[in-house]
Amino acid sequence: MRSWSRSLVSSIALLAALGTPVPGDAQTPSASPTSAPERKPLTVAIQVGEGTQLDRELLRAQLERELGVVVVIAELPAEVTDQALRVDAPSLQAVRVSFGQSERTVDLSTTGPHAVETLALVAANLMRDEASDLLATLRATEPAPVSVQPAPAPAPTPVKPEKPERRGCDPNKLTNVPFVANLVPHVGTSSFQGTDVEQSVALNLIGGSADALRGFELAGVFNRETYAVCGAQIAGGANLVSGPMEGFQLAVLNMNDGRVDGAQAAFINTSSGSLHGFQAGFVNLALRGGDAVQAGFANVVTDYLVGAQFGFANVATGTVEGIQLGFTNISASSLGGGQGGFVNIANGTVRGGQFGFVNVARAEGDGSARRTGVGADGLQIGFVNTASGDSHGLQLGFANVTSKQSHGLMLGALNVSENADAAIGLLNIYLKGRTQLDVWVTDAGIVMVGVEHGGRLLHNILGIGASSRSGHGVFAFAYGLGARVHESASLYLDVDVIGYGLVLGEDASDNPDFGSILQLRVPIGFRLSPSVSLFASPALNISVARNKDDNGLRDPSFYGARVTSAGSDVASSIWPGVTLGARFF
Repeated sequence: MRSWSRSLVSSIALLAALGTPVPGDAQTPSASPTSAPERKPLTVAIQVGEGTQLDRELLRAQLERELGVVVVIAELPAEVTDQALRVDAPSLQAVRVSFGQSERTVDLSTTGPHAVETLALVAANLMRDEASDLLATLRATEPAPVSVQPAPAPAPTPVKPEKPERRGCDPNKLTNVPFVANLVPHVGTSSFQGTDVEQSVALNLIGGSADALRGFELAGVFNRETYAVCGAQIAGGANLVSGPMEGFQLAVLNMNDGRVDGAQAAFINTSSGSLHGFQAGFVNLALRGGDAVQAGFANVVTDYLVGAQFGFANVATGTVEGIQLGFTNISASSLGGGQGGFVNIANGTVRGGQFGFVNVARAEGDGSARRTGVGADGLQIGFVNTASGDSHGLQLGFANVTSKQSHGLMLGALNVSENADAAIGLLNIYLKGRTQLDVWVTDAGIVMVGVEHGGRLLHNILGIGASSRSGHGVFAFAYGLGARVHESASLYLDVDVIGYGLVLGEDASDNPDFGSILQLRVPIGFRLSPSVSLFASPALNISVARNKDDNGLRDPSFYGARVTSAGSDVASSIWPGVTLGARFF
């Protein structure tokens, strides 16, 4: 009943409004609920790597709140960028936000539960800077606001700044004792001075213990500090510090539960805090990384490293900004320096160089890449080089493999990529390159059938063919390297260098004649249709064969100039020519 009466009152009010005259006898048109324009959405393509903790739907909702427009998620191909926001997150350490030609990369690995809010803020700022006109258009098409306004989104909880690490030489409130001499803890001067003090000079026959050291400590077996060390510790067995150390430690075992500033020399060196200095030992371990150098059989940093590692096995679980030299070098994130060893692995972008027998760069683990999805962004020199993702720079080895695009030079016997700017090798495989079937005839009367396979710039040519000399058949095979100089919808221009091998079979099958032709040609092609073209190639040819009267390949061309003397063992000629052919795409 209440709903019925409310509808009746509304209907009477509406009829009254329609019947009310306005100046000039003009009637006010009624507003149809369907006349308001629909809201146009902002499309966002969100690519999240496997194992990356990033909620796509939560990010979409957060973007709507930040930008004040409708946001929809759509899977877009890589080339579609106009009026579409892209978020690529192979890992939280390198999330790329792009719109059109503008992009930003942000590290969300330290933002904890606020990763989505931080990413939405970065994306919103990019859109406001680069696409303010588009946002204004999207907002202008929104329907008129209704009386009920949505509750404002709660402000992101600020990330609590990490507490700075305590250092060994920081001031403390401990009582300073100038001199300590002990047989073992509590047997010696510590019997009456106690151990809850700060020592300046400590001599321990077997071992000693105190809260802190600010000076020098020497022990036959062990030194033990429970708060901090500022100075030098030397022990025949172990230096054990339950806190930071700033200075120098020498022993069989140096173990610090805190930050280390300075140097450690021992069979085993450990630091549970960040390391700023030098570790020399058989095994060196830093649990929080830092600016340091490690030299030993095994060097491990369980976070970032800015510096160097020299050893048989070098491992950094974070980004390495420096060098790793050893038999096996592993960076679990990106590498901003160099790796030199038998096996080099970077689970992220390599922005420097890898020099070894096997080099591996995997973009999925990229911690500080300038471009998301970039496997190698520098040098890879080795027997086998692999980059998971794009590669930028040089890959030099027997086998070079890039799982996506190669932007640079691949030089090796085998080169494999989706596509490449330039690959030079005996066998180049482009999974998404260009492959065409060619049929051509040379001015030397050789009819060839071959395949041209290449990338964005360079290509290889493989072909077989036949000809005839003095009634005998000639078998021909060809291998070439070329470059695509120009390409449009109807015209293309290449520059190719092709080597032809010729074999003439005579009556004596065990004594065939051999010859070769090196050809520089410039194919100029015209497309008759998207799948067929014709080309003509001005060419310069040089032939080489044995200089014998019975060699039918001594003069393979129908004309030309001899460049060797009549008495030479080799007959060589040079001549300009032309090649005509057809290409099928």
